[in-house]
Amino acid sequence: MEFISKTIQDICKNTTDFTNKTFIIPGKRPALFIKKELRKHLPQSAFLPRIITIQEFTEEVSNCITVQGIQLWLLANEIYKNQNPQQTLSDFLKWIPTVLDDLNDLEIFTENPEKVIDYLISIERIQNWGITIGELENYESANKTIEFWKKIKPFYAEFKEYLNKNNLATSGISTKKALEKILSNEFNNNQFYYFIGFNAFSPKEEQIIKHLVKNNLAQTYFDADTYYINKNQEAGKFIEKYQKWNTKYPFSFVDSNFEKPKIIKEYPAGNTIIQAKIASHILNQIPKEEFANTAVILCDEKMLLPTIQSISEDIEDINLTMGFPVNSTFYSSFFNKILRLKSKAEKQKSKNKYYIKEIQEILNNPVIPTKYRASIDELYTIAQDNNWFFLSADFLINHFADSELYFIFRNYENPKEIFTEFTTFIENIIPELEEKQHIASAVLKGMHTLLTTFNRTIVDNKNITDFESILFIYKQIEQQQKLDFIGEPLTGIQIMGLLESRLLSFKNIILISVNEGTIPLGRTENSFIPFDVKKEYDIHTFLEKDSIYAYHFYRILQRAENIHLIYDNSEESEQSRFLLQLKLESNHKIETVHFSYPHKTNPKEIKEIQKNDFINSQLKNWFEKRISASALTSYLYNPIDFYLKYILELKDEKELDFEISSQENGTLIHNSLENLYKNYLNIELTEIHFSEMKSRINDVISNQIKELKLQEVDSGINYLHLEIAKKTIQKIIQYDESLVKNGNSLKIIDLEREFSVPYQINDNQNITFYGFIDRIDELNGAIRVIDYKSTSKTSYKFNSTATKPISEIELSYNHNHLIQLAIYSYYILSLNKYSSVQSGVFGFNSVSKGVQLLEIEKEQKITLKNLQPILEKINDLILEIINPEIPFTEKVYSSWN
Repeated sequence: MEFISKTIQDICKNTTDFTNKTFIIPGKRPALFIKKELRKHLPQSAFLPRIITIQEFTEEVSNCITVQGIQLWLLANEIYKNQNPQQTLSDFLKWIPTVLDDLNDLEIFTENPEKVIDYLISIERIQNWGITIGELENYESANKTIEFWKKIKPFYAEFKEYLNKNNLATSGISTKKALEKILSNEFNNNQFYYFIGFNAFSPKEEQIIKHLVKNNLAQTYFDADTYYINKNQEAGKFIEKYQKWNTKYPFSFVDSNFEKPKIIKEYPAGNTIIQAKIASHILNQIPKEEFANTAVILCDEKMLLPTIQSISEDIEDINLTMGFPVNSTFYSSFFNKILRLKSKAEKQKSKNKYYIKEIQEILNNPVIPTKYRASIDELYTIAQDNNWFFLSADFLINHFADSELYFIFRNYENPKEIFTEFTTFIENIIPELEEKQHIASAVLKGMHTLLTTFNRTIVDNKNITDFESILFIYKQIEQQQKLDFIGEPLTGIQIMGLLESRLLSFKNIILISVNEGTIPLGRTENSFIPFDVKKEYDIHTFLEKDSIYAYHFYRILQRAENIHLIYDNSEESEQSRFLLQLKLESNHKIETVHFSYPHKTNPKEIKEIQKNDFINSQLKNWFEKRISASALTSYLYNPIDFYLKYILELKDEKELDFEISSQENGTLIHNSLENLYKNYLNIELTEIHFSEMKSRINDVISNQIKELKLQEVDSGINYLHLEIAKKTIQKIIQYDESLVKNGNSLKIIDLEREFSVPYQINDNQNITFYGFIDRIDELNGAIRVIDYKSTSKTSYKFNSTATKPISEIELSYNHNHLIQLAIYSYYILSLNKYSSVQSGVFGFNSVSKGVQLLEIEKEQKITLKNLQPILEKINDLILEIINPEIPFTEKVYSSWN
């Protein structure tokens, strides 16, 4: 820790009595290193100096309590409602955090915030002076902006007055008061201050420090390097300015460490996991004795968990010294989704229903203890069996009545009570994790502290009366709050964020996520103050923030000897410009290491299942029962599928989906058509019959929806499915009606006929074909067997070709409809009532084409004679299935690869 060591040595040249000395540093992390270094130079019984942050210093001098975050928002709401009683808390919270941040900047960077607000109003008036009421949209927008700032001005005046009366302050007001006090004769606390390791001060902080130094009450120590000082380099933007203070003390320190020999390597990586794996690989190459001089710097704090999980178990000495974003934890996601569920239900007319998908998102969260899995699975089974997409609160409350999960669904008279339940839930989990999962336990304890504080803050606020407001506040906290991991910085490998590295230096540095948009953040400001107004009043913009990040980047590298820079090089990401600057501007050679993990892609192993006694026994049972066309087409598609369904008798797991499936949609159309046509069997249809059918369509569909237990069809995607089904039914009826209108004779003989028909497969064996025929009709004296299909092919032809006679054409899955129509035709012809039959598909997506007929050797009139080639193919297929010597061999389609 060279900078800390040099600073302490320089201070101790002049004094070793720190009774009335205070060290002021950018953050608390380096305090332990400073104390360690001080012990080397002080007597054993000496007092150490106080070590505080600059925010603590201004708060102490101003004698105000700094208020921030949710407490500040709720306090502001109380004041704002005095002047604008119609404003709801949930709407207020959507903009007040940004406004308060802007007002805080005005306090820090300007002398008169109210003057800037007047300036903003004047700019808006000038920019829109030509807009007339006729240009209504632009006029109203401009007027709203002006009215907004007009309301903010009296609100902020009253807000500051309230803060002043109650000895409270924002950080900006606290700094301003501290400056006023220091510049007056009131400030005399007999302390000497050392400002150590700062990079950038606000104007008022700068005034404070310059005044203290001038009056022999303070001394400053900076950490800079000649590489970025006096070279118009953004990393030195602020420190170059401080060099010109011309104080009584020499400017300390500007070293020349950056140009010393270094080994620098860059690692392009495809994603977060690979970045973490690369970091782990690098750590494995570092000697154990250098661990204490090694740091992993996470430019993106979300990389913490992947990095921790990737580090080898052989590396035991790891210390986390950073904050972890609350919204990156499963626990926060769990609570967020519960609040979202409650908020949505609150807005509904019926506040007693929850959408199953949102319930699943909550109950499938990893934070739910496994002991509740059985109860949760039972809930899903009940919902599936009843086709429930929305579950009532009463049902859920009863289901989880004896479970700790009861708190999720119970009714709350006061929504704020739910946070007591959240903390209780966490308290019950902590003991289970403490001994096994230290990181998870630390996260959980941090969440517990956060929730407890949050609960104390909102519990007495009378304006918080609904879940929408609570959810919004919680989301703001999620985005802004971090869980602090504080380790033992004096030993082992340090894992920290970039800001935690201030004042510190390490021999081995691994920077992860060195990407543009992460370091620096770039144009990510959330502000109501325009960029040009900020420049006018010297308020920091993203440009100044980029300069601050540049300093931190170069400073952590300047004393390092081995530097590893890892970044995401996927299509949507790019390496940081700081890294590009290193390549172009520095004298260091940067080696690019293309890191790849061996990923063996074994060729897909084709499954093959030999037929044993059990399988042959099952096949015998299948063979002796009735054989359906779907079983045969299943085998053609993939013999393994046939094996799983018909030999092992495994069923597809039923999934609960809010959207009506294509199968459910097809069933709805099938059943509705059956109900519409069944009253007109064996009579010649007329236009009157079709008129009657069309008048009943809506009623029939409604009844089918109830019978099939289809829910929530009044809106969304299901409404569209329903309308498509209705249109399809109308088109089929209209098509049949057009046949009659054009002079054709149409008679419906039967609907949804279940059939069984024997078939001799060889000299001594018979089988039974069975199935359901959707429709048998007679068109102009010709008997037709019709199968309704949601989709249809363009052709149902089985013809010889120039190179192949029909006897040599092999059946494939592409012949699935053909096999079905052939079996249907065989059944009708076996009744000995008809010498020929037509068989075809009526496709829902091609109703205008009518029935697409099966064609064998260019003949659409099917007889037992011309049907024989297909029956022989079916015969051979069945014999192949039951042949004990032919295994079930998986078929692999190119689309699977």
